Amino acid sequence: MKKIFAAVMVAALAGVGWYMFQPVVLRPAAGPLPAASASATDQSDEKHQAATVPVLTPAQLSPYADCPSGGTHAVDTKESLMEQLYPLLQAGKTPAELLQFDMQDAIWPMGYAESIAQVQHLIGYQALQVKAPEMLANFAARLEQLSAPKDLLDFSRRLAEDEDFQVFVSRGLHGNKNGSMLQSPSIEFMQLAAYISFDDFKQLIAGKTFAPVEIAMAMQSQLPEQYLLQLLQQGRDLDQFPAGYQSMQALTPAWNLADVAAMHWQPAVLKALKQQGIVPSSMEGIVTGLDFALFTEPHRLPEVRDTAEMQQRLKQAQRETVAYLLAEGYWAHGRQLDSGNWYFGNNFLNTSRFENEEILALLPAAGPAKVFRRAVLTLQPVPAGTGLADWVAQQKQAKAQAQQARQQCLSGKQQLISTEALLSRNAIQKQIFAWRDGKPAAELALAPLHQRDPAWLAWHWQMGGARQLDADETLREQLTDLLHDPAELMAFLQKTELDSGTTAWLLMEVMTKPDLVPAFEQRFAPKAPAYLYPGYGFKPEQDLKVLLEAGFDLGIEDLYGRNFFHWAFQTSPETVLLLLNAGLSPFAQQLGPDALDLALEHSYLQGKLHPALPLILPKLTDAEPSHLARLKRLQLYRPALYQEVLQLKPDLQLPADIQPNELLCPPGF
Repeated sequence: MKKIFAAVMVAALAGVGWYMFQPVVLRPAAGPLPAASASATDQSDEKHQAATVPVLTPAQLSPYADCPSGGTHAVDTKESLMEQLYPLLQAGKTPAELLQFDMQDAIWPMGYAESIAQVQHLIGYQALQVKAPEMLANFAARLEQLSAPKDLLDFSRRLAEDEDFQVFVSRGLHGNKNGSMLQSPSIEFMQLAAYISFDDFKQLIAGKTFAPVEIAMAMQSQLPEQYLLQLLQQGRDLDQFPAGYQSMQALTPAWNLADVAAMHWQPAVLKALKQQGIVPSSMEGIVTGLDFALFTEPHRLPEVRDTAEMQQRLKQAQRETVAYLLAEGYWAHGRQLDSGNWYFGNNFLNTSRFENEEILALLPAAGPAKVFRRAVLTLQPVPAGTGLADWVAQQKQAKAQAQQARQQCLSGKQQLISTEALLSRNAIQKQIFAWRDGKPAAELALAPLHQRDPAWLAWHWQMGGARQLDADETLREQLTDLLHDPAELMAFLQKTELDSGTTAWLLMEVMTKPDLVPAFEQRFAPKAPAYLYPGYGFKPEQDLKVLLEAGFDLGIEDLYGRNFFHWAFQTSPETVLLLLNAGLSPFAQQLGPDALDLALEHSYLQGKLHPALPLILPKLTDAEPSHLARLKRLQLYRPALYQEVLQLKPDLQLPADIQPNELLCPPGF
């Protein structure tokens, strides 16, 4: 029991520590919806910048890059859709009615269902006490003081007696964690309640009433049946949408508390809810309660409860739930193919992860023919003259424009490949596969490929030839605990040998924490990192200077001999210039494209000289074949740029027998 309690306590405290610093999504009074993530100002600035400064990166200009497939960003699409759905749902439209509208040319079906559910969450928050995280700072402080309570009952009692027991913090519409988009002391209590006796549980919740989200989380936490039925007796607004709950394992949003009971295999709860007139959804062509029961993934339970006995109990609960729903007349979406196999689901269900045998084993002897139906949703036109109809028309127009832009992009890239004598992406990939020919990586001779053209190595690396090894989990945990103390980290690294994967992970951390540079540079038996990429939020023009001042070695190479130039060129010209001004040789990389190769390629794609060329060319003594081939490409297809190069370095006149390069580095290299 002590081990179980310790694990539960760690999870509870970690959860509180996490949500205390998440942005709140406040419920709207009316009109526009709140931002789901970034502030309105930030989003406005980003959109304005995107609209006024359409800067294309070399990767986007590359003839090998994928052309954009859509217009409006998915987040913006759903946000604008939610603004149209909000007044409709507030006015009494049901999700079942809205889901029958023909939105096929405007948004994919699951995205539409999710948008409806998200608006339902925002409306439902009006019945809850949702506050900003700082309002619960005192609760977090109190929880931290409970790091060593006498027992779990003592901890549960303190939660239940807390004055903020049913005060919620929103994790935001995309902050779903363990099934809840909200966090509160009451939800923490539901996650721990299975470890206290029913008598104690009943006593602690005496006099309290519980919202659907709290009961849904109790089912998510697999509280015993007796506990759940007691919560239902003390429930309020049980027929309402379970605002704040959307299971990560659900295939579609759970539209009511009975749907949650079906997906968590709670037949006793289903029966109790039916007595109050609450039954699972039955939307033809969309989802039914039996769909929820059959096609919900196995529960992700904490390790202390993830036992064979628990899995057996859950499977039995699923069988009982399926049997109950069949007896109630429910059916599920599916059909038998000509091959004899069964296909499950529709546009609102993703059932590809389920094996036919496992699903069919849950059914009675009567067979699947009486359980599954091929139900096709008869879509209705969106009522004309409504804001939603206008939104659909705008989306169709945007999609048509995006498709036209995509076709122009595809045509332009194909024309570039054809008229300027470049190998196609397919031709490059075929040659890489032929060169590998099933040989182990250790037996591949890289030097001849480099001599042919360093870009071949770039393609080889991108096509799986440069594995980004994972960090050792144990070492990573130890290092994470030391990142706050440079002296302790140095002592650890001076006596502990790290593998390449762990070194790469640590390097990403060090690049955002300059005070750790000395410890990293003095690591024991240093190995090359598996890759060279900065950590999230790294600002090259600012942070590289700070790293240099801290003594960082910019000349570090990864396991494959690549240096920072291959990252810098896809970041910004300023980053490349910074590396050059800091003394990193443009020709330091022995295998693969060097800085001159990349600068010439970028110049060719951008139609203007890369700003780094005036610094690189004076350092060039003997041009390699790859450099000359790229200069020849400029001479043939960008003659004005070639003349600019000659002005920088007049002795780069090309011999007549030089041929242009056939391929460029892959996008994103």
